[in-house]
Amino acid sequence: MLGEADVAHVILVDDEPMVLSALSSLITLETNHAAVTFGRGADALAYLSDGGAADVIVSDILMPQMDGLTFLVQARELRPDVPRMILSGYADRMGNLGEIDRAGAFVHMEKPWENMMLLNNIRQGIKVSRRPLGGAA
Repeated sequence: MLGEADVAHVILVDDEPMVLSALSSLITLETNHAAVTFGRGADALAYLSDGGAADVIVSDILMPQMDGLTFLVQARELRPDVPRMILSGYADRMGNLGEIDRAGAFVHMEKPWENMMLLNNIRQGIKVSRRPLGGAA
């Protein structure tokens, strides 16, 4: 049985409850990772600033109140060690490249996603976040 420290925590941020449910179900059914879901970037930032467990962050871009790029930039400032992914249905309206670069996402995927590709990208992010300091990939 895995201990709490062995379970990777995947932070999911999307304003669409059905998307969060589908992503959470995929992660729960296909991996031993814990899915931690948020419908608002501000709530995810509060979780991260309180030291909540996070091994990789997956965020939508177009959300009300706080867009995903703003969230990812602030998440990077709070937790630079946690890899960030963009999952968006609006690739052609994502904003300027400077903001995307400041968010520091290691991958961008479009909705609808391909399950195995998404899971592989999440696994890669977890591998990077858990690599010992100064260690090779």
